Amino acid sequence: GGIYNLAPKEFTGIYHAVKAGDMTTGLKLQSQVNRLIRALLAHGLIPAIREVLRWQGFDCGDPLTPMRPLDEATKDRLRRDIDAADTGVLD
Repeated sequence: GGIYNLAPKEFTGIYHAVKAGDMTTGLKLQSQVNRLIRALLAHGLIPAIREVLRWQGFDCGDPLTPMRPLDEATKDRLRRDIDAADTGVLD
């Protein structure tokens, strides 16, 4: 459930679109969320979630060991991947 905290607008948008029978919008939002999830998984899910939350203004600290915080190069790649996902989670 941690990813829901990063993109609540998108996840609730999926719910409301499907409930209203608007599958086109629901699928579009789901596609965006899938790209976000793939970006997070590619860089280490928990450290990536914590970094995105930090960028959103919620500093949850570093992940617990054995996980490590993302290095600067990985943070840069993660930001590019999230921007490419076009979810707006960093707007």
